[in-house]
Amino acid sequence: MCKQKKTIILAVISILILSLNLYAEVFTSDTYGYSIDFPEGFTIADAAGEESYFFAHQSFPLSAVLRIYTDGRYSDVKTASEDSLKKLGAVSDTNTFQWRNTPCALSYFTMTMDNTKYEGWGFSSSLPSGKGILFFMMYTPQENYAVYNKCIVSSIDSICIDRGSFFESGPVTSFAYPPEGKKTVELLVAGLTIPVTVDIIDSEAGEFVVEREFNVLTLYAGTELQERARQRYYQQIYRDAYGRLKKTSFEISAVIGSKALETNPSSPDYYTAASLLNWTQNLPYERNFSKSDFTHPVSALQGKGSDCDSRAMLLTILYRQMNIGAEFFLSTEYSHSVVGVDVPGKGAAIDYEGTMYLLGETTAKVDLGLMAQDMSDSSKWFVIPLAE
Repeated sequence: MCKQKKTIILAVISILILSLNLYAEVFTSDTYGYSIDFPEGFTIADAAGEESYFFAHQSFPLSAVLRIYTDGRYSDVKTASEDSLKKLGAVSDTNTFQWRNTPCALSYFTMTMDNTKYEGWGFSSSLPSGKGILFFMMYTPQENYAVYNKCIVSSIDSICIDRGSFFESGPVTSFAYPPEGKKTVELLVAGLTIPVTVDIIDSEAGEFVVEREFNVLTLYAGTELQERARQRYYQQIYRDAYGRLKKTSFEISAVIGSKALETNPSSPDYYTAASLLNWTQNLPYERNFSKSDFTHPVSALQGKGSDCDSRAMLLTILYRQMNIGAEFFLSTEYSHSVVGVDVPGKGAAIDYEGTMYLLGETTAKVDLGLMAQDMSDSSKWFVIPLAE
């Protein structure tokens, strides 16, 4: 390799390492169109061009390998996974499935390197537009597997292969919880009974994601990465819930939209936002400190006991899907969450990136824009960045 080319590659790797360390651990390739939202603390330990990376965690005994195969050496994803693992001396069990109408393979494996036994998971997927096959694996010493298994699964489930992936369940969840059929849930919003559709498996699958991500979050308790880990926790749940609520939001909007135009023609979005806020305020309230203390938005929608952050996320998703600007606000100081909505109105609001978001309190029966005085300091609130 010529010195100039090597220098360029090293410069690119340095930028990627900086990006991985400073920018929320999201590793992205513009060339191949994929991204991986690693749990906090991973760095690039080695790389060869844009087709081969080795990642290591700065504190946990976790390692990961990423390969992009573009030379047509593998005819399918199953062969790509099995052969990649076999070259490392791994023994694997591989299942194939479709995710986002794309062939994928998921492999559980064990292997021995340098007299150490390892356990982990591998994943492969065809990349859109014929860009090749992505292969990813993450592993840990066998004695640590029970502690870090959820972290491994979460990493694979964070993989996106196109823009639409950011708004759908990840590959592991999709494989483990395929659709089982639709069921109807009746909601009472603004005096209207609105039948909405969810999948039978949605609630169970969603709670799987919540508890898995909570398990990952607890690994960071008391560390300097705790706050960013909390952001990722909410982001992974949001991603899973967004896709599950697409049809629901359309069905709500189809009914309440007409009433909003009739009742408040000058600001129908305000009427819709206020009506949905009032609906969430009447959902069963529940805290559960023995687990994650977060109810998946699909479960909250169906009447399972929920708290402020579950409801605020539910509303953020529904508002956004109805083309109403919304943000999810969190305060560690107040141990509280609220939704911010971009509609005209008076009351408590927070300026975020030049837009004033009227705040919605989901656990007290108050109007949009009303907040408790002891939680009114806007400097104590921050936004959890969510894909849109």
